[in-house]
Amino acid sequence: RPLRGVKVENYSESSSTLIISGPMLATGYRLEPKLTKLHFTGAGFITSDHGSVDADGFVTILGRADDAININGVNVSVAAVEQVIGDIPEVTAVLVLPIAGPSDETAIVAAVETSSISTIEAVVKATVQQRLGLAAVPCHFIVQTELPMLPNGKVDREVLRMMATQSGRLPWQR
Repeated sequence: RPLRGVKVENYSESSSTLIISGPMLATGYRLEPKLTKLHFTGAGFITSDHGSVDADGFVTILGRADDAININGVNVSVAAVEQVIGDIPEVTAVLVLPIAGPSDETAIVAAVETSSISTIEAVVKATVQQRLGLAAVPCHFIVQTELPMLPNGKVDREVLRMMATQSGRLPWQR
């Protein structure tokens, strides 16, 4: 929940962008009139966060505007898809990759680490569709018992991106 006196709400009924208002709010960015005009309105500060506010006033952050991709006209937060998949008990690690196609098309690829290799794809599809909608469901899965790692312990995004693009299963490869 926001602090007392702070109001957080969706910018409009059709938007998941959050707006913050209250007496603590600045009036703009110092020496940045373009950013001020973009983010500060009479109603408050328009954030770059996507989220929702429930009836009890609890705020759920789903992702950032700069992490959103457009899938069939719907803005989808890569971080939100990753969070939903990561919440599935059988998943031990996940990385969601947006892969740009030859035109303006983007595909969501989910790399999932699990021991439930044969069943996880159906579970992920159903869970993501229920929680985030059909547009957020990955179109391709890389399912392994261990995801490829870099020496620093991070998931190797480039290896996964290469696996996805060489799979022949992305929408523009069919």
